[in-house]
Amino acid sequence: MAPPAPTDESVILGPFFHTLLKAYGSFLYFRAPQSHWLLVAATLFNPAVGIMGLLGGITSLASRRLLTLPNQVYDLDVVNGVLLGLMVGTFFAPTPASVALTLMAGLLATLVSRLIHSAVVLPRGLPILSSPLFIVGVGLFAVGRALALPWAIPPAANPLDLLFYQELPTPVLAWLISMGQIYFSPTPCGGLLVGLAILLSSRRLFLVIILAHAVVRMELSLLGVIPYSLPASLAGTAAMLTALMTGG
Repeated sequence: MAPPAPTDESVILGPFFHTLLKAYGSFLYFRAPQSHWLLVAATLFNPAVGIMGLLGGITSLASRRLLTLPNQVYDLDVVNGVLLGLMVGTFFAPTPASVALTLMAGLLATLVSRLIHSAVVLPRGLPILSSPLFIVGVGLFAVGRALALPWAIPPAANPLDLLFYQELPTPVLAWLISMGQIYFSPTPCGGLLVGLAILLSSRRLFLVIILAHAVVRMELSLLGVIPYSLPASLAGTAAMLTALMTGG
């Protein structure tokens, strides 16, 4: 009798795209394959942003292979390539110049990750996490402004987002938007997919992000920060991201 057809994700997608897909969730130590697909889908609610993220990750992974560099733990070089691509797509409109900036982001993500790994991780045992995102991201943003790249225009809300805005309580909306911002998708739909990805990977982590968001909201209210403002939303994102990386 013939053996069953292979269904393993790495066989179906091939090693290259399997590694790329896995990188989306490995940033937060997710293991469930469905989580990775949900995170990709969350970034694609704004297609220009999602495609830039994929391009940044592809460039980072291709650079690593062309330079014959060893794989990093959790593929954090590819993770940062994805995040840098998402960042470029979030700030700048899709043009040939912004695409070139994304290609540069993918290459630099690999090189800077390797440099940090050699200078910090090996001698001191500290993790890379998203440090290349901040180091390279500041430089890329400065280059984009120097080139006077046009700003990205936020897409119109899709019907499901509009329904959520009408039907969901404001605290739930604030939580979803903060969660979506982790993957540069600050919409209720984006936050819903990111939340599902977390829930599929770990129910404990899902509880942790709820508690983290609740705690930061209480702290901000004591400090007099206006509820549901941009600073409050960004603080909620930072709190949940910190809790995810610590818990993961």
